[in-house]
Amino acid sequence: MKTTGCRFLPEARRTVRSFGTAAVAVAATVLAPSVSAFDGQRSGFIIGAALGAHSTDVEVSGNGFRSEGDSSGFALAFKIGMGLSDRFAVYFLLDNQFDTGDDVGFGLTGVGGSYHFRASGASPYLTAGVGLGAVSDDDIDSEDAYGGAAMFGGGYAFAWGLYLEGSLMAVSATLDPEFGSDIDYDTLSGRFMVGYNWY
Repeated sequence: MKTTGCRFLPEARRTVRSFGTAAVAVAATVLAPSVSAFDGQRSGFIIGAALGAHSTDVEVSGNGFRSEGDSSGFALAFKIGMGLSDRFAVYFLLDNQFDTGDDVGFGLTGVGGSYHFRASGASPYLTAGVGLGAVSDDDIDSEDAYGGAAMFGGGYAFAWGLYLEGSLMAVSATLDPEFGSDIDYDTLSGRFMVGYNWY
């Protein structure tokens, strides 16, 4: 069963884009003194991007109703931050998911981190993130639902920056419409992504 159509509206895109631009600018300003060049080492400045697929269970509930459905499509993630050592990194994380068939969209904007089991070369790793969760549902209301989101996963990083990653992401958001009762959204996603980190 498919969920009711929900998608990132132009207002939501502008909000996320503005927040993301500001966060990237702040991160770049803070990290600039320590950036000399991309030297291939995990410690120091880091930029990463990933693209993949997701399969998501969606639950929508409100005053006297509850519905469950599923969503699938593509996932897109971006990060910028600092490797505190050759094993541990922290970064700003923008992680969104979309349904190519039903225009469904939801995601996480916040802080992430990763831990590599080997200090150099190819290595398995763990990753996690937490922050603001967002869901939009134009069929129910023109406003966006906001709440919390978290992700956890692991993968394998090759020596030259390419990585393969599997993860789970949960978003819990509440829409407080101008008229009517609150509407709650709870999503749980399984994802597989291919990405690249520039060190």
